[in-house]
Amino acid sequence: MSPGGLLHDVGQLNEDGIQLLLNVAPVAPDAVLNAIEIAATRQEAVHLFVTGNFRASTIGDLLAAIAYDPNLFERCVVLLAKFALAENEGGKTGQYRDRLCSLFALRLSGTMADPKMRESVVRRFLFGDDVKER
Repeated sequence: MSPGGLLHDVGQLNEDGIQLLLNVAPVAPDAVLNAIEIAATRQEAVHLFVTGNFRASTIGDLLAAIAYDPNLFERCVVLLAKFALAENEGGKTGQYRDRLCSLFALRLSGTMADPKMRESVVRRFLFGDDVKER
């Protein structure tokens, strides 16, 4: 996960690297989330969010799993929103939007984030400046 390390560039991982990332995530979710955030902010990160990219699907699932931790919930939602927006631009809706919406269900949400935290995140998007995010 460290700069220059084996899992440093999430956007360039092959299938074995992604599997390794999945194995590391339960013991170091914050480090994995940091690596995904770094990959998502790079200029060439557009390919990371493309539906059909094996990395995108796996990373989307991973973000939904990491969102179980209330301390990491908001950061995961922000990244999942980027995946959902990229999916919408591709003319498709569904996979990532469904994952994102499932985190806000009243029952069986798949997260330990309390209702106030979820409300705060929803308000961030509802009242934000980015029209697409709204």
